[in-house]
Amino acid sequence: MNRRGFTLIELTIVLLILGIAAGAVGLRMQSPLRRAKTKDVLSAIVDFDRTTRSYARMQDEPVLLLIGSRGNRLERSTPDKTKKLGQRLELPKKWKIIRTLVGPHAKSGMTGEVRISRAGYSDSYAICLKDTNNKRTWMIITGLTGATVFCDNEIQAKNILAAKIEGLDAG
Repeated sequence: MNRRGFTLIELTIVLLILGIAAGAVGLRMQSPLRRAKTKDVLSAIVDFDRTTRSYARMQDEPVLLLIGSRGNRLERSTPDKTKKLGQRLELPKKWKIIRTLVGPHAKSGMTGEVRISRAGYSDSYAICLKDTNNKRTWMIITGLTGATVFCDNEIQAKNILAAKIEGLDAG
């Protein structure tokens, strides 16, 4: 018998193998992409804090950093909240700020207000973010330097925040 092509079963098996291989590659790429997205979001928040501090120094006036308004936004305003300053930072869809800790007594809530002095100093504060997979990441930003530390849970965040407040805050 003279064959000129492939049978339907042979083509189905080849397509099945290609589908399994493509699925494996997709799963292997998902984790690095998720980590890159997390890094981008955290970097955007750090940059927003840094530019807010720079703005306060350059304008020689205090600025209020509003964290978590509407669950996924950071904004700058005048201390009396009468005027918004510059653009706000919107987190990507499905990212939420679920908790903030501000100041020496770690006042907590979903939203927070950080007063940045005209010299660019503030109380240290912590933000808890929830990503698209419900993974929580805590970031602590020190008041004097704006340095950032990351951790995995609220207890660690409170301990780091307490240590930073004792040693580094502007007062």
